[in-house]
Amino acid sequence: MAISEGDSCAFEAFYRMEYNNLLHFARSYTKEESVSEDIAQETLMRVWQTRENLNPDGNIRALAFTIAKNLSLDYLRKRNDNISIDSCIYLEDNSLDVLINTLDLERLVEKTFLNLPEKIRRTFFMSRHKGLTNKEIAERENVTVKAVEYRITTALKVFKKLGKSFLLIFLG
Repeated sequence: MAISEGDSCAFEAFYRMEYNNLLHFARSYTKEESVSEDIAQETLMRVWQTRENLNPDGNIRALAFTIAKNLSLDYLRKRNDNISIDSCIYLEDNSLDVLINTLDLERLVEKTFLNLPEKIRRTFFMSRHKGLTNKEIAERENVTVKAVEYRITTALKVFKKLGKSFLLIFLG
């Protein structure tokens, strides 16, 4: 693993790839933006500081999320001395794997959505995010209802294929 050998470029790539995931992870527990930013930064700093001790065959993502989980727990305990470990049960390791896979899927869905052709992306957004009917979209886009149906079907096929690929990667 290049990071364990001190490759700062590899670490920078890892940082860019995981910072927002770690931020989202920490924020889902702390509910505080600035605290979550601190936790994400501290997590990545600790990964870099301990790079020489990293297992070259290990999962650096899992390590980073474990650090973030522990920092989040520490924060919650300090914020409220009466907090019980039962109230933090959702931070158990088995849920961590699910969260990492969910973040991967979210990133993949967003990337796939952004790679759709502009007309298909715009139509799909109006349908699924704005809740417009096919007729309303057709009027706004100055196309037929059939064209709207085609665009939405095309987008759905792409996402269905993505879902199958994701399942093969993460469950296979």
